[in-house]
Amino acid sequence: GLGLKPVTAIKQLAGVIPLLGETRVSKINLAQAAMYVMTSPKEAWATARAKSIFMKERLGITDPNMADAVQRASAGKFWSKANRAVMLPITLVQQPVDMLTWHSAYLQAKESKKSEAQAIKWADQIVRDVQGSGDYASLTPMHRNEYTRTLTLFGTYFTTLYNSAYRSITTVKRKPDAAAA
Repeated sequence: GLGLKPVTAIKQLAGVIPLLGETRVSKINLAQAAMYVMTSPKEAWATARAKSIFMKERLGITDPNMADAVQRASAGKFWSKANRAVMLPITLVQQPVDMLTWHSAYLQAKESKKSEAQAIKWADQIVRDVQGSGDYASLTPMHRNEYTRTLTLFGTYFTTLYNSAYRSITTVKRKPDAAAA
């Protein structure tokens, strides 16, 4: 199965790449979050889950294609549990990336003097933007239809990567040129 392939699970670590290009989070906050997530992974996960309903629910499958495959194959309780177990390697590798993204954004928001509620909401949105989300509300109409979705297999990752690159490029274009000043 897809989830049992070690290469597929390891590819989830590539989710760090869009975070490195994310201009809304400073590299200092990214470094601080990385230290926190690496030195206290259980605490980092517990903190994010306690503060954010979105992160608490994110433990499940976040890719809509995988979620749909699991739902279809899950005729009963046994198959449901079996399919979740198959996807566990992907989920376990994705979690540290999600934690790093969330805590980086949370630190950035607190540094920007946002309230606790605003910081949590903003961190949740950054995770959605940078890591993608399988939430129905986040899907395009094309991804909501079973037949047209097959045309976009694995499109979630590439769409997220494209959006992140686009934001980086447009942000760079908007910055005033020091030589012109």
